[in-house]
Amino acid sequence: MRHLVITTLFILLLSIPVLGQSGLERQEEATSADAIGKARIDNKFSLLDLSRLDMSHSYTISYFSANGQGTTIGMYMNSIRYRISNPLTLNVNLAWVHQPGQLLGGDRGTPTDYGSIYPSFSLEYRPSDKFYLEIGYHSVPAYMYYYNTDRMRRNWFY
Repeated sequence: MRHLVITTLFILLLSIPVLGQSGLERQEEATSADAIGKARIDNKFSLLDLSRLDMSHSYTISYFSANGQGTTIGMYMNSIRYRISNPLTLNVNLAWVHQPGQLLGGDRGTPTDYGSIYPSFSLEYRPSDKFYLEIGYHSVPAYMYYYNTDRMRRNWFY
């Protein structure tokens, strides 16, 4: 008798989740884009359409050595790109350049010893593949000017 009661309770406990799930309808899964509002905004009074916004981050660390001395330089870059219309795009970059070793060191210097911020922005106009116009402002540290400018990285002859 006791064995029969235990078996019946065991079967009932196993069947409860099955009965509960049978009445559920399948729901569409929400994506992370929906959660942050990246789905197209149909409100005509909205100032910012998140489906046209792209953001990227990067971190670069470099080591330089000369005359027996070495230094490390780190750069965190946040880039935001917003397509205003089909041929018009706005780019905004913020770079934080610092020496990573000073963040961990015991010497406490002035706040400027812990890095500098270099903003950049540009407005790109590309109505066709054969025409490209960019107006902008780019700031880079003096020691990186000849090595890390957009002119060295970009292919100007599309």
